[in-house]
Amino acid sequence: MHEVEKLFSLLYSKEEYSNIQKRPELYWKEESVFRIRELMKENRLESGNYVLLAPSSVWETKRMPASKFRVLGERIFKETGKKVVLIGSKADLDLCEEVGSGYAINFAGKTNLPELSFLVSKAALVISNDSSPIHFASAFNIPTLAVFGATVPDFGYTPLADLSFISEIHGLTCRPCGIHGGRTCPEGHFRCMKEQDTNKMFEVAVQLEQGNVK
Repeated sequence: MHEVEKLFSLLYSKEEYSNIQKRPELYWKEESVFRIRELMKENRLESGNYVLLAPSSVWETKRMPASKFRVLGERIFKETGKKVVLIGSKADLDLCEEVGSGYAINFAGKTNLPELSFLVSKAALVISNDSSPIHFASAFNIPTLAVFGATVPDFGYTPLADLSFISEIHGLTCRPCGIHGGRTCPEGHFRCMKEQDTNKMFEVAVQLEQGNVK
């Protein structure tokens, strides 16, 4: 059950909330997105011509290795014709540079929340660890590829976009290792992220962007 449904169940019967839109809704004042509009124009970013990569998370065990994000991002850039934009906080600047140097546009630390929501709303696809960009994408029904490592979909924080895919490693008895993940892998192997298949993820990303996944 998604967390939204859990909250709805406190107020409504299952029959009642089954007919309620579960995706969140986000709005912004026009003056609050003027700067991001200009930044997008400078970088020739238009609706649907870029893919957003969000390689960070507060919790280290929820982060797919930067090297894998880089392989995936470079392939998207080279093989799909889409621009690739990295997003994150100021603290993620170096990580995003590691992932996107040489091919991507690094917006880490350059957006506030209204600006980020506007940027997400125009993306062709969002690729993110189990973190907040998933939920921004859900608000605008943007196709989403979510990467789950230490956490699991059963916690209820999965994408709500009509088109989405969760990349996870099945069969690991150590998952989940915490509600929010942790700083280090308790087992020392970090297989939940190190075994993520970027070839499969690229195939899914293309399908999501084309609207024919599943």
